[in-house]
Order: sequence, then C-alpha cells, then structure tokens
Amino acid sequence: MADRKSKLKRKLNGRYVAWRLSYALVSTAPFLRNRLNFFGRALPATEIENAQIIPKNTVYKQPFSAQHQSFIQEKCADDKGRFLSEPQPDYYSGDVVVSVRYALLSQATFYAHAGSVADKERGSIVSEAPGRPNWNHDKIRLTTQKITSNEALAIPVRRYTNYSHFLFDYTLPVLAFLQENQEISRGAVFYLVESQPNFVNAVIEKMAEHFGLGVKLIPRNAQLQAEHMLQFEVEAPCSTWTCGTPAMAQLLRKILLGEATPPDRKPWRKVYLHRDGAKWRNLDNADEVRQLMKSAGFEVFTPLQDNFLEQVRLMSETRLLVSAHGAALTNLLFMPEGGHVIEFFPEDFAISCYLAAARFMGHDHSPVIGINTGGRQNYAVPADELKVLVGSLTERSG
Repeated sequence: MADRKSKLKRKLNGRYVAWRLSYALVSTAPFLRNRLNFFGRALPATEIENAQIIPKNTVYKQPFSAQHQSFIQEKCADDKGRFLSEPQPDYYSGDVVVSVRYALLSQATFYAHAGSVADKERGSIVSEAPGRPNWNHDKIRLTTQKITSNEALAIPVRRYTNYSHFLFDYTLPVLAFLQENQEISRGAVFYLVESQPNFVNAVIEKMAEHFGLGVKLIPRNAQLQAEHMLQFEVEAPCSTWTCGTPAMAQLLRKILLGEATPPDRKPWRKVYLHRDGAKWRNLDNADEVRQLMKSAGFEVFTPLQDNFLEQVRLMSETRLLVSAHGAALTNLLFMPEGGHVIEFFPEDFAISCYLAAARFMGHDHSPVIGINTGGRQNYAVPADELKVLVGSLTERSG
C-alpha cells in the first residue's frame, strides 16, 4: 500500500504534470519539439537516407543455472512478462542475440540539452531515447548556440547522470566501434556536454587518449551540426541484456587503469558497496548489514561520482562483491572473470539486469530478497540469511 502511495505521489509531482502538459502541446510541432528540452519520437537509423549502417550481432551463450531461472520466473514479475512476450525461446539457456547498429550520419544535428540526434534535412529524431518527455531535466532549455563541425567525425556524448546506462548503453558500444573501425574513426572528436558527472569525463578523456582522438566541451544549450556524426542503436530481446561484452569490458578496464601491473595472485578482495543516502530503496538495517559485512572480512566502500577510478581499481582486485540493487553494481564489469556477486532486492522490485550482466561477464550471482518496510521501496535485508550465504561463499572460495 505504501509503495502504491509513493507511485501516486510521483505521478502527481508538479514538475511531472507540467512536463506532460507541455509535451502534449508541442508534440505536433516538430520545430518546437527539436528546440525545446524533449525527446522526439525515435526514428530508426535504417530509415535515414544518408546513413551508413554498420551492423554487428553478438551472441551471448552464458546459460542461467536452474536457481537463476527459478529466481527470474518466481520473483522478477516484470521480467517474466517481458520474456514471455518476446520471441526469444532460448533466453534461459543464455543463447541470446544482441544487435548493435552503428549509423554514420551525414549533415546531422545533435541537441545537447536533450541528448538526441536529428537528420538535418528531414528534422527527424534519430535516437534510442523513447518518445516521451525527459521530465528529470531541471528546466526547459532553448538551443541558442550553434556549433559547426566539418573537419572530423563527431561522436556526441548524451547527457548522462546514470552510471549504469552510461557504461552499458554508451561506452561499451562506442568502444567496440572505435576498436573495430579505426580507419573510419580516425580524426574523430568526442563532443562532451558540459556539467556531466565526473565519471563521464573520466571515461571519455581516457578513451580519447587511448585512440588519439580529440575531446571538446559544448554547452548544454548547444546545437552541434556536423558533416559526419556517429549514432548507434541497440536491439536486445529485453532490457536486461546490454551491448557489453567481456572483451570490451576488459579493454575498458585497461584503458581506465593504464598500464598498471596486475597482481600476480588471483583477485582477493571481498567488497561491500554501501548504498548511502539514496532517494529510493534504502536499507532500513544498513548499520546492521555494514557491521555484519565487516565482521565477515569485507571492505566497506561507498561509491561516489568523484572516486570513479578508485572504484575501477578496487573492482579489478575483487572476487566477491556484495551490494544492494542499484547503479553501483555496474562495477561488476571491472571484476576479473570468475567472481561472485550478491545482490539485495526489495521484495517487490526484483529485476534481473545485473544477474544477466554478471552471467555474461563470467560471474555467479546470488539474490537476497529483503522485507519491505515502507514507501520509496525501503526494505530490510534478512541478516541471518545473508550471514549464512556470505559464510558459505567465503569458505568455498578460501
């Protein structure tokens, strides 16, 4: 009941209502939609006449265990419904195809405030963003500053605040493109929107340095017009499968950490990522869980935007990772293959995105379902169950 009330409160949020009304008013006027802070209806890059399409299919063959299948079928209600409606009969066996289409657009425009790309001649939005207003932006922004790029391939970096979406949905496919199409991308420039989180800047700057590419900042109210621009689309059977691959994750880890010599021994760290001060899904028994993890020999680490590279280095030495469900679990990308991930969920918010990510990265995964304690999906982790699980895994891994 408390959760239903919180959802109703969110839908009655004044900003949300304002965005919905504003979007309805301008949705029929493309010139307004493109200039205001809205995502237009996505148009597949394959329908753009001046686009060069470079398709790439990746087949994941990391099967789920019987325990994982049972967890998805019994606890992940939203996932189950989506899986049943998708023509992917081999999902549970892990034989899943994810398609990434890289589109090289000519005469394209990038709207920095909305993170969308448009075909300049037709005014059509070319973006994986859904056709709905992005009501989380702070205010409507007019695209008043125009920037022209004629000399190089432009790789626009969308406005990102979510760590997981940035690494999975942007960084890994762009990294794959740069690695496999270095002739095409020679002389490319990353156009980075100002006021991005620190982890965005760190990744883009390291990638640019690795490939010998440029980085330019553009203001949030800018229109970037380019002779050639890279845009990509990802098609997966469901949102739990990303376009990451173990090879690209390993390359990204090497780029971010430089040429530091890895330890001679196998990964040894046991790390608990403490979720501190989140707006949703907080642990009501956070102190109890933290003390339990400390007593079991875990390092307690709080991931923040300004310690991103420290997170990457820590994960590169980690064999056992424990965390509540949230974007911080994206760090499992940087764990060496063969690790184990323990993930906490509220009882009504179990989804399998990080289970899928763990499996194709070669890690095992153990879910722990909490007990809801109030609104905003706050919950308590069953300490006794967690203690038994952690003890078992610690003993097994030595």
